[in-house]
Amino acid sequence: MQEQLKAEGADPVAIAKSAGFSITTEELEEHRQFPSDAEIETLAGGKVSDFCTSDIVSYCCW
Repeated sequence: MQEQLKAEGADPVAIAKSAGFSITTEELEEHRQFPSDAEIETLAGGKVSDFCTSDIVSYCCW
């Protein structure tokens, strides 16, 4: 499924439905999270911010 999602022009809703999941475009958009410009600036500078949780701090902040 991940390879399908990486393909150019992939339709994540259709891919999810073909795998037995029930999701709408609205739900997908509602749950997508993108870091704000301020969070990106903080991460790019190597500072620990509220964006970095304990689960991802070793990946994104150090």
